[in-house]
Amino acid sequence: MTLPMALEFMAGVDQATGRSCGIYAGNRIKETIIHATPAQRDFLAAHAFWGCEYGATFVMKDVNGQPLPWDVPFLWQFTGDGNGPLPHTLDGLEQGCDLSIFRASPDQLRAAWPLPKMPLVSS
Repeated sequence: MTLPMALEFMAGVDQATGRSCGIYAGNRIKETIIHATPAQRDFLAAHAFWGCEYGATFVMKDVNGQPLPWDVPFLWQFTGDGNGPLPHTLDGLEQGCDLSIFRASPDQLRAAWPLPKMPLVSS
């Protein structure tokens, strides 16, 4: 999917649901965002980012070393299929599952989820 296609899809989800949809991405967004206009970057920044990167930290830079439009990922998938830092599973889950983290309190997660309602724009 190209960046314009992703933005069009996200805008459609926003419009259809009345909520800001999030974006889930890893290296692909870091490769494609270098071609984004300032308006496209602002649009992305207004949406939650669930980042996928198997490492000790999530690197918030594109392939050219420029900052991504988000300060931090809303969620960070730090492990999957046995790759990435430990743990690779939790009690009650199968081995080799994908794990994500929300770096705030459970109360803050409850307040943030589901993602906020957006004002509907008439066409």
